[in-house]
Amino acid sequence: MELKIEIDKATFDERTIQTGDNEFIVREQIGYLQMTGERYPQKVVVQLNPNQPAYEPGTYEVMPSSVILNRFGALGFKRVLDLRKLAVENEQAA
Repeated sequence: MELKIEIDKATFDERTIQTGDNEFIVREQIGYLQMTGERYPQKVVVQLNPNQPAYEPGTYEVMPSSVILNRFGALGFKRVLDLRKLAVENEQAA
């Protein structure tokens, strides 16, 4: 199964979360998940690492390394996904 996320803007939201003496930076970018069998993509939040730049516009494949077993033994995804940019159709034809 191939999961694709389309990014249409190279922007992200950043906020700082304070928990006790610790401070965490959270960066989130909006993407659209293209699910097999669904007519329309679903809006999703793509988390970035604190110093990671935003993904450039394009279509990305969710890599298998993003899949984990959570602490309850159920399938899940890492907090920060491993995404690989797919080639543009025009570049593939060349």
